[in-house]
Amino acid sequence: MGKHKLDGGGEVEVTAVTTIFGAVPPRIDGEGRERRLTFSKPTAAAPLASIDFKFKPTGNTSSFLFGIKQICMQKDFQGLYVGLKDIDGSISLETEGFDNVRLLDIATSSLTVLFDANNSSTGARAVAPHAPFYSEGEVELRSGSEAKLGIVDHPGANFRLELQNGATDRPNFLERVRMSSDFVTALVVSKIDAKGRAISHTPLEGVRWRARSFARISWDGNNPKLEEARHQAMEVESLSTISSDSEFDIFRNTSLTVADCMVQKFNDGLFSARGLFERQDFNKPTGKLTPIRSRGVIYIQFPVIAN
Repeated sequence: MGKHKLDGGGEVEVTAVTTIFGAVPPRIDGEGRERRLTFSKPTAAAPLASIDFKFKPTGNTSSFLFGIKQICMQKDFQGLYVGLKDIDGSISLETEGFDNVRLLDIATSSLTVLFDANNSSTGARAVAPHAPFYSEGEVELRSGSEAKLGIVDHPGANFRLELQNGATDRPNFLERVRMSSDFVTALVVSKIDAKGRAISHTPLEGVRWRARSFARISWDGNNPKLEEARHQAMEVESLSTISSDSEFDIFRNTSLTVADCMVQKFNDGLFSARGLFERQDFNKPTGKLTPIRSRGVIYIQFPVIAN
């Protein structure tokens, strides 16, 4: 926390940064072949991550707005499916195209899944008028007035418990899920011109945090049981200044839109790859390693169990 100079003689003092990080265990929802392992949204009373910045601008701040931006970098993502017998093969669902890539992260107002004539998912359209800011857009403040801006985040995902293996034409069952993502959330000041257009975005202070998720499923016949299940977030460090390193270029980029955000790109990949996966001819197993890849997401179908 500290004071930050603005162009034109203005200044912003960050007076407090408050964080809450929690844990919410995953659960199994649905029935039959539509059952899913859900790393669900926490309640408002117990968020996975809550970050608030309290600050006070002084001096000439007439050409500045304030908001919150967030960067997400996925470190690991895998859903591993195995058959009841070795001959049933296995499937590894991975997001190779997103690992260690920094992307703008926003909370969407809505996310509409699009389907083709065969009811196969082909993509998703995110709506977020506040982009590139995380949730509510920029706010204008009078000099000397104290304000608080923050976010509530709940990163997660859903996994079907059963998939048909195109290499063996046999059902495979979810055995293990692991997910890991790193985040940086920052208070950003936006300098605007006379027409209200952003000239620059300058990050003032931030919080680095991470989310880690894991679940193992044991099967007793057709009955799944969750083991070693966890879904939690934790703070890594508080950033009293934001360096000029390329790691934080997204904070300074004024041209990013909802099309550039993690939610849009990640769901585009998941839905596109799933559509290709579901359109396989499962009556004609390939008998060999059969990857289905689209937009950074891949289903790797093995004819034998992968160790």
